[in-house]
Parts: sequence; structure tokens; C-alpha cells
Amino acid sequence: MHRLKLYPPPGVPFVVDSPVVDEHYDEVVFNSPPTDATALARLTAGAVAEVPTPYGESLGSFSADADLSRIQAARRYVLDRRLELHDRLMRARLEAHREKDELRALGAL
Repeated sequence: MHRLKLYPPPGVPFVVDSPVVDEHYDEVVFNSPPTDATALARLTAGAVAEVPTPYGESLGSFSADADLSRIQAARRYVLDRRLELHDRLMRARLEAHREKDELRALGAL
């Protein structure tokens, strides 16, 4: 079953020269993927190569390598940011500890 889409969604201008595209993406995600070869073979058996179409520029493209590099860059950024914030937190705690010691020495606490 596939919905027939003849016009763009409301608010999007109708352009005669470009096709109306209705895409659907379906993905299966495993939290702990199988490790045995037969299970992996069954999962990848349905993989289909991209079929060229005359509307390729309208549909865009998919590159697993590009997505993987973006994900790895995002992970590096998050890790770097986490380490930077952890370092700032440790320095702030050390400074607070020094300030408390100084206040105790002055008899304020």
C-alpha cells in the first residue's frame, strides 16, 4: 500500500518543474546487535543498492560513510565538552574549598 501524493503540503508553493516527493523511512534498531554470522547475514540480506532515478536531485542522497563521520564528530565534540566542563567543575570545587578554608582561618565560619 502506498499513498498517492499529487500536491505539496499546505503552505508549500506548487512548482511545476519539480516533482512532489513523499518519502517514508523505516529502520530497525538493535540495542545489542547479534554477533553470530548467520544472524548478521539475515539482517543484511535485504540490503538494496540505491537505484538511480531522474528525480535524484530532488530526493537527495544517503551516504553511510558521511553519516558515520558526522556521528563520530558529534561524539568527539560531546566527549571534549564533557571533559572541559568536568575540569571547570573540579576547579570550581577546589576554589570553593580554598575559600571555605580561608573563611575558617579568619573565624567567619
